[in-house]
Amino acid sequence: MATDSAFVDEPADADSEAAVEETVRVSPADIEGLANADDSEAAAIAVAIAAHLRDQQVAAAAAAATAEDDDGESRRSWAFAGRLEAIGESANRPPSNTPKDGWTAASRADRF
Repeated sequence: MATDSAFVDEPADADSEAAVEETVRVSPADIEGLANADDSEAAAIAVAIAAHLRDQQVAAAAAAATAEDDDGESRRSWAFAGRLEAIGESANRPPSNTPKDGWTAASRADRF
């Protein structure tokens, strides 16, 4: 079963998410061949739909975590600067790309 799709999955930003929610429409002609799908094709369709739904859930969870984590990231950075000062290193605020793993970050303390 071959299908042609006019839609391509692309990463969505905040503006396009609202537009996608409004404009997604499926006509009977779009799913015409599904009734003739054999078992393997039906399984592939089910997997594709499940993957799409899972991706939407992951994206929503990531967006929620990012919104909550912005303040936490700043606190983590300042706490790390305090730990550096406590061991006699300069207490400049480390860059935002500082490793989150404490052991890795500690081994790079001389670079901050």
